[in-house]
Amino acid sequence: MALRLNLSEITQEVLESVKVENIETLASYLPELYAEKLFRFVVDQLETTPHLEFYTTWIQHLLTAHGINIKNRSRANMGTLLTMQKCLSRRLEEIGKMCENSKFLLEYSLALCNMKKRKIDSIEEELSNDEMELISKDDEMDIDNVESSDADEDM
Repeated sequence: MALRLNLSEITQEVLESVKVENIETLASYLPELYAEKLFRFVVDQLETTPHLEFYTTWIQHLLTAHGINIKNRSRANMGTLLTMQKCLSRRLEEIGKMCENSKFLLEYSLALCNMKKRKIDSIEEELSNDEMELISKDDEMDIDNVESSDADEDM
């Protein structure tokens, strides 16, 4: 009904209320006229939507179910197909840049973590060495005390 009325806001609301597992069924049962309208609408949404995977799922199932008819009417749908290609290419570049940035941030975080770990290990090692020195000094003092008390008893 929203497609028939050509109301973008309502079409978007109805479209986004569909569960992902129902997209394939709905796309296959759409009449050709509404499939092409919906295809154009979904492609237009690709430019601005944060729901990229959702809309690409719609495109995939619409093209699977109605691709032959869209191809047969390629002159009428050429602009939509080119827009789809342009939007998907641009979004691919955006996602690639985000992944690269995330990769570098993860590598930096890992390097910081390793540096902190090495610092903690060296501090623990120093403390361990200091403790060992203290223990050995305590043992020496205990031995000296035992020897001096033995010497006192012998007198």
